[in-house]
Order: sequence, then C-alpha cells, then structure tokens
Amino acid sequence: MLPFDAHNHVHMGPSPPIQALLPSSATAEILPTCCCCLSGMAIMSTHPRDYQTVLSLAKDLPSQVASSSSSTSIVPCLGVHPWFLHELSLQDWQVDDNDNSSLPTWIQELEALLVANPHAMVGEIGLDGFHFDPTTQQLTSPMERQVEAFRLQLELAARLDRPVSIHTVQCFGPLFAVLSQFSSSNKKRKKKKQSLPPKLYFHAYGGKAATVEQILALCGREIGRVYFGFAPIINFRSPKTLNVIQKVGIERLVLETDHEDAARVPTSMEQGIEIIAAALEMGTQQVVDQTTANAMDLYNLN
Repeated sequence: MLPFDAHNHVHMGPSPPIQALLPSSATAEILPTCCCCLSGMAIMSTHPRDYQTVLSLAKDLPSQVASSSSSTSIVPCLGVHPWFLHELSLQDWQVDDNDNSSLPTWIQELEALLVANPHAMVGEIGLDGFHFDPTTQQLTSPMERQVEAFRLQLELAARLDRPVSIHTVQCFGPLFAVLSQFSSSNKKRKKKKQSLPPKLYFHAYGGKAATVEQILALCGREIGRVYFGFAPIINFRSPKTLNVIQKVGIERLVLETDHEDAARVPTSMEQGIEIIAAALEMGTQQVVDQTTANAMDLYNLN
C-alpha cells in the first residue's frame, strides 16, 4: 500500500501538481517498479477562485499517472480558508430576501458546487488567531467573522454529509465554542442543535495532548469520527509533537504535507512516515498501511 497525502495545496505552487505523485530519489530506490509514490492526495481550496482549478486537477491528474500496480485517487476539497476570508466581497455576503435559506451568496454557490460534485469534500476551513494584517496589526479577518464562516461551512458539510478539513491556530477557545453548538451524534440529535459533519480532520494539529481529549469529547470518540494530521514543515519543529502523536494514536492519524510546491511532497511524506513510526515504535510500512486506510475512510474512498 502506498501513502496518501491527506492535505496539500499543490494547485497554488510553482511546480506542476503531477510532481507530488512522482517518486523522489529515495522512494525510487525503495519502489523501483512504481511510477507513483502516493496512492492519492486531497487538494485543498482556500477561496472560491480555486474551486474550478482543484476540481479540474481531481479529474485530470489520475490519468497522468502511468501506474499499472494501483490507481490514484485525487480528492477535491472546496471551502474558504480563514486567511482568505477577508477577500470575500460584500456581494458574496449578501443574503437574498427571496431565498428561504437566508444564506450568504458564497455559501449558496459553494453548496451548488458540492451538490454537483458528490466526490468533493469541504476544506480548508477553520479559525486562525495568529494571522495578522502587517499594516494594521489586527487579525486579517476578525474572529467574529471567522466564527460565522466556520459555522456556516460546518453546517453545510453536515447538511451534505461531507467530511471537513479544519485549520486551527491559537483559537481553541473559539473552536470549542463553535463545536459545542453542535450535536456530536447524528443518532442523538438535540432539537436545538444541528449535527456536526460525519468526519472531522484537524490538519497540522498544533494543540496539546490534553486538547485532543477535549476535541474528542465534543466531536465523538468512536474510531472513524475524528482524525488528526501533522505536517513536517509545521509541526515537527515542536518538541511536544511526538507526545501528541502518541496521544492521538495510529487509528486516528493521517499523513499530510500541507505543501503548495508539489516537488516537495514526496520528501515530506517520507519524513512524516519516519517520525510517526519512531513516535509510535512501529514499522514504516505499518504506518503507511494504517494511515492510508484511515485516509480512505476519511474521504469515503473505500
């Protein structure tokens, strides 16, 4: 089984996205007969301007990979990232009084695309308390507006039964406030609470081990409900990461790179596999097999 990159932005980088799927020199030595170093990847939108590019890549990339041993799955993910939320226009936020849904235009357009592309997931969405405008020194998007957009996209994902990829940076207070407004179980839906999406993936997770427990308490503890990823370029500089990986456990882990530059994906995947294997005292192939199975479950690729 080959690894799966559960979160990247290769549509935004300088290298052709196909390079994310090609073996590096190291993987070429390990898998000399394989034309692809990944079983697939999930490409995350950040803004409506990305949507069609990501959808096109999901359609075109598999046919560009010549591998007789396995197929390649590309998962398109559509959503507005908190870093780019301020780039939505006033018109995007308008609500049509004649529309009973009372939803902003950008949410209605996102929903239409998701309905038209049932294989698409919701991402990257979330909250960020540390992304500032260099001129004003204020958050690029006010936290109140971030919370509103995050809640709307969670509700949309739940309504359409789609998994979500969630960005969380120095925002666990607002995050928990939003999650607590939802019911964690579709079977135990409370009258005044909408259910959360079926699966939630906390990408490049930077919280403490204790915070994992809080997330599971709010989102659901059953295996297959909540997943976590750790990006080498972001997480592995922190000494706490190995302890957090151990707390999460292999059953809830997926591999990710969070790269824009497709040429950097293969090497980062190798780093992620090695570090997780060391943290959990597992073989590297065991890590690949389980994290790929987890990603397949997360993105409904089984």
